[in-house]
Order: sequence, then C-alpha cells, then structure tokens
Amino acid sequence: MKLYKGWKVTNYESYSCIINYAQGSVRYVKGKWTKPHRNNGPLAVFDNLNDALRFNEGMTDLHKCLYEKSEYTHMWYIDIYSGARIDWAGEQYPSGTSFASRVMIVD
Repeated sequence: MKLYKGWKVTNYESYSCIINYAQGSVRYVKGKWTKPHRNNGPLAVFDNLNDALRFNEGMTDLHKCLYEKSEYTHMWYIDIYSGARIDWAGEQYPSGTSFASRVMIVD
C-alpha cells in the first residue's frame, strides 16, 4: 500500500483531538502504526502543513506523520452507551483533511 506524508493534530496526551476519549479516540505513539478501534471509521490527518496549522492554532500538538489512505470518505464511531453507529458523514471537515486507515507519527 502506498504511504503518504501528512500532519496529525493531537491533544497534549497524544490522543485524537476532537473525538471523546471514550467514543473511539486513539492514542498515537511515535514510530508505531495507529489504527481506528474495531468497528470505527478512519482516522483523520491533514495532507498539508498550512491547513494543519490553521486548524491547530497552537492549542494542541502537531506531528509529522505517514499514513495509508482509507477507502472511506467520512468518520464514524460506535457510541459506548447505545451501541449505535454515529456517522460524521454530514460534517464539514477542515480544509486539507484526508482519511487514513492507519497513521504513524514520525517526528
């Protein structure tokens, strides 16, 4: 599978910055592949630095990454309370968002 260079925005504990910890957030570890939790949709990365910086605005951590593009074009997670799938298909994703089946932090 082809790998792409991108940028991952995380919170200060290296978790996904916009998905609630309990609702499918994953922790990124430098040098290791991170995949979505079972039955959850793809991970989100930025395909360029300018859009990542605009989204980040100094509030969270920004990392260089490698990623494998996902076949999916939106994110989802399984609600821990109801078991229902919560689709973010209608969400307005930030400019430069790319969806990944796996991500590795490299910086």
